[in-house]
Amino acid sequence: MIVFWIIGVLFLVVGLVVCVPRYRMFLKYKGRASGKIIKIETNGKTSRAIFEYSLGKRIYRQHTGWTSNGIFVVGNHCSIFV
Repeated sequence: MIVFWIIGVLFLVVGLVVCVPRYRMFLKYKGRASGKIIKIETNGKTSRAIFEYSLGKRIYRQHTGWTSNGIFVVGNHCSIFV
């Protein structure tokens, strides 16, 4: 029984080591930018949006994760957490 507790604690420690730095970074940066959806990629069942935004004089282009609902519309504006 103690072995399962040790394994559980090890999983908890690994999860905290992996997640806490990202969570701290998310809380630290409160910057936001406004972007525009420029393209939609699809593979039949799912789709993702390609969007671009500018910070200062640089223009960045990124994409969302794949999703099965068609919520993206080319030309719509989106909020980006930087």
